[in-house]
Amino acid sequence: MKITRRNLNFLIENYLNEDTKKLESTLIDFLQKNSSFLKKELNISKKMLIVLGHTAIAISGRESSYGEGNRYEKTDWAEGLMSSIAYNLGIETYGIRQYSIGPTQIKYGTADSEIPDNVKEKIGLTGPGDLRDDLKALLATVAVLASNYNKAKLKGYSTNTAGDISASKNHEKANKLFVSTGNAALDMAVTGYNTGSGKIKNYGKGKNYIPCYGPYCSGNSGVATYGYVATISNYLKSKSINGTE
Repeated sequence: MKITRRNLNFLIENYLNEDTKKLESTLIDFLQKNSSFLKKELNISKKMLIVLGHTAIAISGRESSYGEGNRYEKTDWAEGLMSSIAYNLGIETYGIRQYSIGPTQIKYGTADSEIPDNVKEKIGLTGPGDLRDDLKALLATVAVLASNYNKAKLKGYSTNTAGDISASKNHEKANKLFVSTGNAALDMAVTGYNTGSGKIKNYGKGKNYIPCYGPYCSGNSGVATYGYVATISNYLKSKSINGTE
C-alpha cells in the first residue's frame, strides 16, 4: 500500500501521545523564547533552530519510541547509572562506560564536548543523569545537531539542495530506503548524530553525497543510516516542515 502524505500525517498524529505532543510544544516554545541566545551561541539561524527542534523529536521517536519503547523503559535507568559512574570516576573500561541514554539516546561525552559551556548552563546540563530528563535531552540533541550541521556546511554541503546518493555503491535495498530532508547539510548532521560526527566529511563522490553506514547497506540484516535519515525526513514532511535554508 502506498503511504500518502495524508496517511503519514494520520499515523504520526495518532502515534504521538498527549505527553509527547506537550513535550514537543514545550521544546519549540523554549527554542522560540531563547532564540536570540541560541542563534548566537550555536551559530545557527532561527529557522534551522526550530527545524532541529522537530528533528530532535523525530530522533526520540526513532531511538526510543518517544521515550516509551519497551527496551528503553527496561534498560535506560541502568545505562544512565553506569554512565554516571563512568563520568564521575573518569573511566570507561570493561562495561563501565558512557552509554547512549535518554529518549534521544545520546552519550554525555558527546554532549559535553560538542555543546558550548554557556549553552549547557542554559539548559541545565551538568552530568549524564540530566539526559534522562526528556526536555534536557532534546535540547542537548538540538545543540549537537547544530554543531553537526555547521560542520557539514563547512565541508561544503548545501543547505537548500537534497542529499545525493547517485554515486552510492550500496545495496539497492539500502538505496531505496533513502529519503532526503531536502537539505544535504541536515542529512549529514543526522547521519553524524547516528554514527558520530567524524563521519561528516567529503567522500569524493560529489558535493552533497550522503554515505550509508550499517549492515543493511551491504544487503545484510540489520539497519542502515539511510533508513535513519528517512525517518527524520518523513517526520518533518508529515509536519509540513521545510528543512531547507
